[in-house]
Amino acid sequence: MINHIEIIFGSILALIASVILGLLLGSIGSYLGFFVVSILIGYSNGEDIFNGALYGIFICLIAGLIFTISMILMLNFTSVTLGASMLEFGLSGIVIGLIIDVIIGAVGGASGVLISYRNIKY
Repeated sequence: MINHIEIIFGSILALIASVILGLLLGSIGSYLGFFVVSILIGYSNGEDIFNGALYGIFICLIAGLIFTISMILMLNFTSVTLGASMLEFGLSGIVIGLIIDVIIGAVGGASGVLISYRNIKY
């Protein structure tokens, strides 16, 4: 059973960790924030490896979408004009970034469950 409150809490925590570590370490720090939070949520609510990976995917996907939408809105409020080729690169970059977020969330959530050593079902 998926706990919606924990997914919302994890998404907010992932956004905060991503921004803080992103300011300190760049884009790798941003992904590291997603990874650490997905490990924590997988550790705290990991029933089995599949559920841990599912929690990590949901958390990182929601946080990644919110982060992407906020970046697009910030770009729209500035006076930057983008050409058609730049928009295509931006859309493919968004899709690739969200795929990376999903992979990091799945690996982090499953790792958190494996670290917890409780109720692992194979």
